Amino acid sequence: MLMGAVVPFTGVAGRPRILVALQAGDSVRKGEAELTGSEREPLPSADAWTIEVAPANLYGASWSRVDVTATKGQAGKDLFTTQTVVSFFRDDGPTLRHLWTGLGDRHEDRFDACRLDTTARFELSAAGALVRTRRTIRAVADRQDLTADQVATLQAECVAAPPDRESFVVADDGVYADVPVSTPLRSLARENRRLFLRARRSPEDLGRFIAHSLALLPQLEKEVMDATPPDPELASATISTTAGQAYMMDSGGASGLNWDGIVAAAGPRGRALALALRRLRGDEGVWISARTDYGGCHQPEQATKALRQLVTAWNAAPAGFRDAFAQLMARDLREMTTNACFCDHADQRAKLQRALERNAAVLERLAGPGPDAAAALRALLEDDHVNFNCSPG
Repeated sequence: MLMGAVVPFTGVAGRPRILVALQAGDSVRKGEAELTGSEREPLPSADAWTIEVAPANLYGASWSRVDVTATKGQAGKDLFTTQTVVSFFRDDGPTLRHLWTGLGDRHEDRFDACRLDTTARFELSAAGALVRTRRTIRAVADRQDLTADQVATLQAECVAAPPDRESFVVADDGVYADVPVSTPLRSLARENRRLFLRARRSPEDLGRFIAHSLALLPQLEKEVMDATPPDPELASATISTTAGQAYMMDSGGASGLNWDGIVAAAGPRGRALALALRRLRGDEGVWISARTDYGGCHQPEQATKALRQLVTAWNAAPAGFRDAFAQLMARDLREMTTNACFCDHADQRAKLQRALERNAAVLERLAGPGPDAAAALRALLEDDHVNFNCSPG
C-alpha cells in the first residue's frame, strides 16, 4: 500500500515537502523530498495542495509516482490554474529514494474565455533516461459579454506553448540489494537494464537481453552467497536486478529470472510464449515437487499441462521469437530431461514410465528440439544415476 502527504510551506524560509511510504506486510519504507523549483520551472504558488501516490507504471522502472497539484484561484473567476508537480521514488532497501521532481500537467482558465490544457507524459529512453513530453491544447470560448476588442486581446494572448520533449538523467541502475554490491556486478546489472529497455525493438534485441540475463544469474548467486548478511542473526541476503534475483538464507541459496521483466520485454507478440515458458519453469521447474530446503524431486505428472501449453505457444510463435527464447527453453528442457531424482518409489516404476511417456508424446509435437527432448525423457529411467523416493540434500 502506498501513502503520501504534502507539508505546505508556511514559514518565512523553507519549501514544501512531500512524504511517501510503502507498506508491504509488516515492512514500511519511507521517503521524503523537498518540492524545489528552478529558474526554468519555478514552483507554483498555491491556495491549496492535493497529493496522489501510485505506482509509476513506466516500462523498465519499478518506481512510485507522487503527484502534488497546486491550485490557484477559483473555477469561473478571472484566473484559475492547477499545476501538478511530479516526483518519482524507487524502493532502495529500507527506504524510498527520491529520483526526480519536475512539472507535470497544467490547466489554466482565463476569464472563462481562454483554456490552456497541458499534458505531460513520462517514459524511459533506451539509454535509461527519464523522458518527459508535454503538449498544450488551446481552446477559446465565445464570450458574448465581452467587447470585440476584449475578445481580440484574449485570443491574441491565448497562446499554446509548442510541444517539447526533454530527457533527464536519473540514478537508477536496476539493482535492489540489502547487501553491498561489487562494482563489476553493478556494471553488469546496468548493462542488463540497458538491454531490457531495448528488448522490445526486435526479437533479436529480446534474444540479447535473455542471453545476458541467463549469464548474469550465476554471478548474482555467487555474490549473494559471499555477502555478509545485514542482520547476522537472520543470515539472509538478497540481490535483485532487472533480469533476476538471488538470495541466501542460512547456508543455502538460489537464483532465478525475474519473469515479470521477461514477459514485459517480450511485448505483445512474444507474450504468449513468454507466459508458457514461465508456467513451465514455475519456481524450480513445474516438474519439481518440493521436499527439502535444498530442492525437490521429479514428478512428471506436474509438467504435462504446462508442456501442452508450451507446445501450442512455441509452434504458433514467429520464428524470431523462437530464436530469442531458444536458449531459455533449452535450459529448462535439459534440466527436466536429465533429472533422474524421482519422487515415486521403485515399485511404482511402471506408473512412472507411463507418466514420462505422456510428456514425451507431448514433446514430440514441439517444433525443433521436441523429438530429442522426448527421446531423452523416455530413456530417463535407464539413467545410471536414477534415484527413487529421492530427497535432495
